[in-house]
Amino acid sequence: MRVELVEFPGLKRVIEAEVSPEESVDALKRAYEELRHRVRLPGFRKGHIPRPVLERYFRKDVEANVRERLLNQGLEEAIEKYGLDLATHPKLVKDLAFTPGELCRFHLEVELKPKISLKPLETFQVVDDSNVSVADDEVLSMLAYLQKVNAPYASLSSGDTLLPEDLARLKGVFHAEGGEAHEVELEGIVDSEFRLILDPRHAPLQPESPWDGEGDFVYAGDFPYLPGIPEIVRGKRGTFRARLVHAQRKRLPVLDDEFAKDLGLSTLDELKGRIRDDIQREKELRARELMKEKVANAIMEGHDVGLPEGVLEEAIQRHVAALDRSGDHKDTNKDKVHALVARQLKWYYLSEALTRQAGIEVADAEVEAFLRRRFSDKGVALPPGLHDEARRVLLDEKLYDYLLANVTLRRGDAA
Repeated sequence: MRVELVEFPGLKRVIEAEVSPEESVDALKRAYEELRHRVRLPGFRKGHIPRPVLERYFRKDVEANVRERLLNQGLEEAIEKYGLDLATHPKLVKDLAFTPGELCRFHLEVELKPKISLKPLETFQVVDDSNVSVADDEVLSMLAYLQKVNAPYASLSSGDTLLPEDLARLKGVFHAEGGEAHEVELEGIVDSEFRLILDPRHAPLQPESPWDGEGDFVYAGDFPYLPGIPEIVRGKRGTFRARLVHAQRKRLPVLDDEFAKDLGLSTLDELKGRIRDDIQREKELRARELMKEKVANAIMEGHDVGLPEGVLEEAIQRHVAALDRSGDHKDTNKDKVHALVARQLKWYYLSEALTRQAGIEVADAEVEAFLRRRFSDKGVALPPGLHDEARRVLLDEKLYDYLLANVTLRRGDAA
């Protein structure tokens, strides 16, 4: 087979291949020989079916198979001959009209990965202004949050005044438009405007007028579709008039060793130490992610990478489609999407070249150990199909460690 490469501006290339009549005949002959030893037909011994009989039953399939083989052969020969590093699957732009015994020609359009000349990593300066120390105020703030979250509710007495964040239960009658009336009981958190929050993901029930907790609660409008709304009135329009029948308020527990024991620790000091460790670990993770972004930005700014136009266009289409599926249309500006996807693609090719330069690899045992830590230790079976994703995560972490060890770090003042 004769293969030639036609170059175009950028990274587009066309592989022109030519199959001689003799090659097409030989390819077809080999295909029928392979088929003869695979199939069985009534009245014939396996491996002794005459070719005319095979042609009668399988001609279209065999010729389609030969055509596909010749296309793959032409692609493989061009890759080896010209040292091509493909960024896309080949696209057939001139069909292979396969006719046994005749000259066959076909053209495959491909795009190449950009060739990147990497600069020495020490030439890139990155400022490390991270601060992972934990202040006492941060520990106390988290302790106060835990105190509030773990505070039990206690019933209010008749003389208490209802306050925001109290848990209130209302009982009354909902008069639907059209004359229907239903007894309804609701429970929710009271906010600063004395509205009733039944579900934090949805708008609260807004009373018609201010409600002090002692007078009637009047709500006019459509009852929302919420789990906290009785099914009989969900979505109906009308007026709900109710009174407070029960209220509870959180009683903050004393911050002492007993409080720490309720959270599974021995002493309050041990709880504070655990909080400090957790905050520091979270800060270290955030600082690491920020440094990864800084290092990537510095390296990207120092390299010009020509992107395959077809690959970029397909990546943009996938990004827009993902936004459409999620219903998130705030970032569908064409220029912004183009810049975002182009940046991601540029880093993909740069990180691929850097990984090769560093000789970074991830062994199967590392992948298995990573997945066991994530899932098996928690008593969860390993979900299928996660090995490739785990390998990518480990490669990314190894690459970052390599980059951090080789770029020039300059200590800056923490913000």
